Amino acid sequence: MDNIKKYYEGRFPSKKSTCRRVNNELGIRANGDVEICPGYILGNVNNGKIIDFFKGKKAEYLRNILKRSLIPACYRCCRLNFNFGI
Repeated sequence: MDNIKKYYEGRFPSKKSTCRRVNNELGIRANGDVEICPGYILGNVNNGKIIDFFKGKKAEYLRNILKRSLIPACYRCCRLNFNFGI
C-alpha cells in the first residue's frame, strides 16, 4: 500500500524497479498488432504466431535493454514492479 501512495504522490521509483510485462504478457490491439510494451509492436497476428513474436528477436532485444536499465517511460507504467527504496 505504501508504494501506491508514493506513486500517486509523484515520487520517482528507484532504478531497482523492474518491468513485469516484457517477460509475462503481450498486448493485442484491435488491428491485430502484438505489443510487448505499449507502442513497441512485435508484429501482427495476421502475419505470424503469437508465441513466435513473444520469443522473437525483437522481444529479446527489448528485454535485454530493460535488464540493464529501464527507459524513462517505464517509470509511469502501471506494469512496473515499483521499488521506491534507495
